[in-house]
Amino acid sequence: MLDPLGTTDLFVSGFSLATDEDFAVTVLANSSGGGALSSSVTEWAVQHYLGKSPLTAKPPRSLTPDLSAQYVGRYDAGQWDLLVTADDGKLFVQMQLTDVDPDTPEEILAAFQSPPVEYVLIGPDVIALAGNPTQSSGDFVRDPDGTVRWLRSGLRLARRP
Repeated sequence: MLDPLGTTDLFVSGFSLATDEDFAVTVLANSSGGGALSSSVTEWAVQHYLGKSPLTAKPPRSLTPDLSAQYVGRYDAGQWDLLVTADDGKLFVQMQLTDVDPDTPEEILAAFQSPPVEYVLIGPDVIALAGNPTQSSGDFVRDPDGTVRWLRSGLRLARRP
């Protein structure tokens, strides 16, 4: 979304580190396609600078009705909520702004609207973007009794109320 000054309000970054190879890649973008760009640039750099073939995605784990029930819900990340839903065996996460001044104009609110994004399970409680299942992008964290209490996404840990 562009404002009248022509700047964007969406920033995406990616950082990959291979310490054993003394290698790192950082990609910064200001578009909704930044995640895909980051994956493509990182894959290209690994192939060309390290001579390694791209990762192949393992088939995602099944999202059973039992797992869906464990994950689905609202996770409080402060000013944002992460709303986890499931539909037809697919898992979705949507960011929702929660701390909003009631006088905020609709065009400003529209800039913070996030559509649901599809994720897949790539390990026990580990999720990845459906479009990039080779790279973990979060996980569900359980308390000592095994109940899902948090969703770790990026550098945030969102609590399930």
